[in-house]
Amino acid sequence: MTLVLIISFILHAFSIFAIIILYLRQNKYIQAEQSMEKLQKDVEAVIQSFLLEIQEENKQLSARVENNKNTRVQAAAVSDSGSADASSDNASVIETAKVNLAVSTVKKAYHSASDQELKETSNHYEPPMPDVEDQLELSVITGENKEEKDNKRSFKETFEHQLKQQSSEERAVEMMKNGYNIEDIAKELGKGKTEIELLLKFHS
Repeated sequence: MTLVLIISFILHAFSIFAIIILYLRQNKYIQAEQSMEKLQKDVEAVIQSFLLEIQEENKQLSARVENNKNTRVQAAAVSDSGSADASSDNASVIETAKVNLAVSTVKKAYHSASDQELKETSNHYEPPMPDVEDQLELSVITGENKEEKDNKRSFKETFEHQLKQQSSEERAVEMMKNGYNIEDIAKELGKGKTEIELLLKFHS
């Protein structure tokens, strides 16, 4: 009888121990499942925020590209209007030169000739054309020089803009080589993190 009680007690103790082990394992499984769900939610939140940031930076980049296009169009329009103004100025200069030349020639002829000679030659007088041609050539050359200056100025502005973009890329690569991270490079250059990443990828 005593032996049966001892065996029964041992079996009950073993059953209780097995139940405790199963309960602990079940709790660990539940905790692991909860941890995986939490990790999945965190990853989804990070990916969503990253996508939103990329969309925002893409909008900013598109706005900058559009502004650059508008600036170039305005510069071209200003250059064309400057050329038109130069042409009208050249025309007015030529007309003024013709009038001044005719007046000065008549005055010289009047003071150097007598009244009789003036009457005889007034109907056949023709102003000297070489001087007029010289004035015309001088006016055309002046207009061409002004046009060349305007073209050089617009080319210089475009070249400086491209040089600034190139120097930003070179600075980003140099800072990356010196150990700066992407966030520090973006703050230093005043650009977005995604834009810096794209610059570095294109460079590599």
